[in-house]
Amino acid sequence: MREVAEANLEQLKKEHRKLDSEIQELIESEPYNEDLIKKMKNQKLLLRNQILRMENQD
Repeated sequence: MREVAEANLEQLKKEHRKLDSEIQELIESEPYNEDLIKKMKNQKLLLRNQILRMENQD
């Protein structure tokens, strides 16, 4: 069971890093869609909160 939780945690971290990279790419491109970036940042925050909850369960 612990291995599954660790795998899930790693997947969430991977998604978080991917979103971060995608957001940076969008910000660096001109013009960029502010609404899309805002939505992606919210997704990133939700992932971060989920990661923190999982890490604090240990």
